[in-house]
Amino acid sequence: MKKIKKLLAVIISTAMIIGVLSAGFTSFAGTAYVLWVNGVKVDPDNYTISCGDGSAEFIPETNTLILKDAVIENSYEVSSWEGYCIYSEITDLTIVLEGDNTIHPNSDSDAINIAGGCNVTIKGGSSENHSLKINEGYYGIYTGSWGTEGGNLRIEDCDIIVDNTSAAGIWANRNIDFVNANVYVDRTSQQSYNGIVSNVSSTITVDNSNVQVLNNAAAMHFGNGDDSSHNLVVKNGSFVSLVSFNDDERGQAIRFEPDCDTGAVNGNITIGDGILAVNSKVAGVNFPHEIGNVYADEGYELSYVIGDGIGNPGKTVIQGVFPYRGFPDVSTDAWYFSAVKYCAQRGFIAGYQNGKFGPADSIQRQDFVLILARVFGADLDAYANVDCGLKDVVPGAYYAAAISWSVDNGLVYGYQNGNFGVGDQITREQICTILYRYFYNGDMDNADDILSRFPDKGSISPFAVNGVAWCVNVGFIGGMQDGRMAPVASASRAEIARIIMNMETILADALVPSYT
Repeated sequence: MKKIKKLLAVIISTAMIIGVLSAGFTSFAGTAYVLWVNGVKVDPDNYTISCGDGSAEFIPETNTLILKDAVIENSYEVSSWEGYCIYSEITDLTIVLEGDNTIHPNSDSDAINIAGGCNVTIKGGSSENHSLKINEGYYGIYTGSWGTEGGNLRIEDCDIIVDNTSAAGIWANRNIDFVNANVYVDRTSQQSYNGIVSNVSSTITVDNSNVQVLNNAAAMHFGNGDDSSHNLVVKNGSFVSLVSFNDDERGQAIRFEPDCDTGAVNGNITIGDGILAVNSKVAGVNFPHEIGNVYADEGYELSYVIGDGIGNPGKTVIQGVFPYRGFPDVSTDAWYFSAVKYCAQRGFIAGYQNGKFGPADSIQRQDFVLILARVFGADLDAYANVDCGLKDVVPGAYYAAAISWSVDNGLVYGYQNGNFGVGDQITREQICTILYRYFYNGDMDNADDILSRFPDKGSISPFAVNGVAWCVNVGFIGGMQDGRMAPVASASRAEIARIIMNMETILADALVPSYT
């Protein structure tokens, strides 16, 4: 620090003498920055630092650090700037990733530590690859510090993997923006720490990005025990928060820290066109569809965890999933109980006006596509006045917009006579065909092999063979208790609830990528 102050004094004195300071020197700020890379201090005599077979190059005019196929393995045992793989006190630092970069700290060191109220942007460069893998260490990426302003983090146009940090994979004092990025945070050992942490009055935004956080005590953790507000906004792309721990100290997929004094929580989750998939052995539920706004409220249950400390997960809350009040004709030991509860909570399948669910009742074709529109978050207002072109669809009927949506998206073509089949009971093979068209609609060369276990496979209509085979193969639907597929049998409300629950669970699990 003495050297920095001395050098700054010399530059200022020189500027006073000559009466002018060049634009380059102004950006350079007289080396009034502190930046260490791989245990080496960056200064005017050392802008490029060797990092394995790659390098780290600092551009002072733009406060940019470029990592080019860098391999940083810090073995220092001290928790100071010399001990961090990358340490910066630059107010707004940009780290550009060129090629494939790796940071491997020791257990007491951070991979990237940005001090105080400083902000950092990590972004991809112009090369074909622009990735960063952080393996082990204490914090993977740490920006800001307790009680300071700033400390914002932006990850843009790059791929980042953070494996097995002992504290948090990503910790930001305030906002975190994921923009056009793929970010994966995992921990293979059962540590009582967090995946991604956002500390004070913050918003985490997922914008055209895919963020996966797995196997942490609290995969996503907001707050530090004060009364500040916190927001998770999934504009588009996906945010997946899954945990495999199943005891009281771990397993919180998303956690909002309550105020230490009042116990109140000020948290908000907003989902635009994106996907929020949350799952946990302790608490959590899958959301592979658009559900609008989610707010913490006493009247709701399940989805993300609110607790008063690692040792006490506390209660679970959700908006969009209503408390299950039960149906007199759905017993808790029925094979379809969990599926009926799942769909009723989310408003996918409502009960009758008499309070019953009618699990054995069949569902008509128009009602099934209306259910699917709810499940998939379709904007039915946009189809309110759209003519689907099918003769038996009455304009303005409660089902008309849903049928127009299904026709427009290629889910339903109607019968050969030009009718939709309003009032007809939907069959099991028709359900499979509609789901197949929505999710896949590709070749099924192995359809015969998949269907060979059903003794009545020959009764599957030719148009439905691929759809039935695909739905069986992915696990959306199974056979009857007697082993038949019963393709042309009408589907009961209980069966459809089970299919929807299977579908959502399988889709959420499929969002988790396979990393090597």
